[in-house]
Amino acid sequence: MIHVDSGFRTGEEIQQLLGLQLLATVDEVDLGTRPEQHQEAEVFHDPPLKPVSHFHVAVAALRSAIGMSGPALPARLIQFTSTQSGEGKSTIANAVASSAAISGLRILLIDTCIRHPALSHRFAPSDNRGLVELLLGTAAIRDVMRYSADLKCMFLPAGRWNKDPVALLGSDRAKVVFHSLRGLFDYIVVDSPPAGRVIDPIVISEFSDQLIYVVRWASTPRAAVRHSIRQLSRYKKPAGIILNHVIST
Repeated sequence: MIHVDSGFRTGEEIQQLLGLQLLATVDEVDLGTRPEQHQEAEVFHDPPLKPVSHFHVAVAALRSAIGMSGPALPARLIQFTSTQSGEGKSTIANAVASSAAISGLRILLIDTCIRHPALSHRFAPSDNRGLVELLLGTAAIRDVMRYSADLKCMFLPAGRWNKDPVALLGSDRAKVVFHSLRGLFDYIVVDSPPAGRVIDPIVISEFSDQLIYVVRWASTPRAAVRHSIRQLSRYKKPAGIILNHVIST
């Protein structure tokens, strides 16, 4: 009989197999899918601007678990990643950023997915400049950062495609940029690429204070999750796991 890896389903499994705590569970929400957004839906679910109550509760629980309840001195950088596309990490990242901003905190959400910038396509489709130009030194912070009425916070899109995002993110210029951004906000929320495909999240973790790992409930193969977390933990151990798209029974 072939054993089928049905992914992670409980906090106990996460603790036993990964040695990490479960920070929050987020239930599956049927928001519908508009045809023009089918490509974006492959990367992240349409972010609910008016989420149902259980989503509010889950995001609030997550913010409490990672200590985003008040201003941080110095500003803290919270990084989100996952094993693969489609687990909902971008939705979680923008929901946390928006929730914190609505509570009165100064929040910056950064799309560091330079290869596949889903958040940028969603929230800044007409803007060509962003993080890439900031890291190249061809634009200033004030030129590439903008307020998003949808997110209720400041947003820094990924910018134009670049053939070597790892070199950009690991540059001395990147250290200066992230240090400067910390002085402008209470928290910086970073949506980084899936850790199972590229090393970008490892490079970005040098700047992060907390690394949050999103896992799609009963779906993402356990072996793949373990491998990615093992790789990440050589540089920064995740603060915990979010089980996303949980189907209540």
